[in-house]
Amino acid sequence: MVPVMMAISGDLIAHVRFILSNALNNAISGNVARYGINAGARFAFSAYITAVASVEAFLNEELLGPVARMLFRDSSLWGIKCDKLEIQTKLIIVPQMLFGTTFDISAQPAQDFRLLVKVRNDLVHYKMQGSPPKYIADLSQRRIALTNDQVSTMGVDYLWPQKLSSTEGIRWAHNTACKVVHKLVEFIPEEYRGVLGVSAPNYQEIPRERIREWFDKQGGATDITDITDRPI
Repeated sequence: MVPVMMAISGDLIAHVRFILSNALNNAISGNVARYGINAGARFAFSAYITAVASVEAFLNEELLGPVARMLFRDSSLWGIKCDKLEIQTKLIIVPQMLFGTTFDISAQPAQDFRLLVKVRNDLVHYKMQGSPPKYIADLSQRRIALTNDQVSTMGVDYLWPQKLSSTEGIRWAHNTACKVVHKLVEFIPEEYRGVLGVSAPNYQEIPRERIREWFDKQGGATDITDITDRPI
């Protein structure tokens, strides 16, 4: 009897979109801070965690699953205990050993994924520390983290977990996962893409313009201050 196989990576990345949808609906309620298209999002933390999980699930299903093992049965990869590897290491080793090519860790999307994993780790191991991680400044500059533009005059800004609780943070986590997955598919030889990487269509990026249009349809810019058109 042939066992029934079920992929879960698509459900995981869909859950990140579900979190974003709920956060956007809450953003127009007037109950959360909002700066342009970026708004407070209470349940954003789970999006960062789930986005990373979706990438690892995709890698495990498509490149470490039974189909890949059959197509590349002679690969020395199968002698490695990949389940023991951290996700970033696994992302480098698996495509290199299967296809002879892999991510450039000095370029995108590897850089953003490394940052996303740091965010995931800091949230999972959160100890109520007050000092913000160094990457918060970068995420704030990129308008991913929620940032009070009046902090210089008011002297009050959000705590770093609150900064990560943002709709743009959710969208960035989602899009970073999508970029990584599609880069993995690029590594797969074309003749095998019909049987490997079949879950990739679940990973479609959400452009900034789509969010802006959504807010426009809901009644336009009723936010605290519109920062989305300022140069970063």
